[in-house]
Amino acid sequence: MSNVTPWKIGAVIAGPAFFIAMEAIGNVIAIHAWPAYAAAFPTRAFTLPMLLARQASGVTLTIVAGCLVSIIARRDQLAVLWAGIAGFSIVALNQLMSAEWLHYPLWYRLLFLSYIVPGSLLGGWLNCRAASALTPTSDSQRRRRVRVWVHGPDR
Repeated sequence: MSNVTPWKIGAVIAGPAFFIAMEAIGNVIAIHAWPAYAAAFPTRAFTLPMLLARQASGVTLTIVAGCLVSIIARRDQLAVLWAGIAGFSIVALNQLMSAEWLHYPLWYRLLFLSYIVPGSLLGGWLNCRAASALTPTSDSQRRRRVRVWVHGPDR
């Protein structure tokens, strides 16, 4: 079992906080850049392309938040999992306690809930994979990675 450190606790808090902040900023940008979205936003009368755009931004932000948690928690996948569970809990409680979610179709709400934890884990996995690919452990590995990067893999 991994040790609980302030970095990991901060990471679990930072992931969902990052997602919420970026989602709010994305809404402001969409309202100013997309007149039809701005007209639909007060009543949440979104069209299918608007709902799909919101889902696409949600998936992207979830993956980036998982990567951020992994960076802060120093590649600890358990912290990424906990951040995903925290994000899921926040969204699920919001759906249960807020009448705003009644404006969205059921498929939209279920799809949104379905990718929060897997998307977070994917972001953490991508960060760990990129970090391990970029962090050689010896000079010979470093030279091999540079050679592969410049000349391509051995056949």
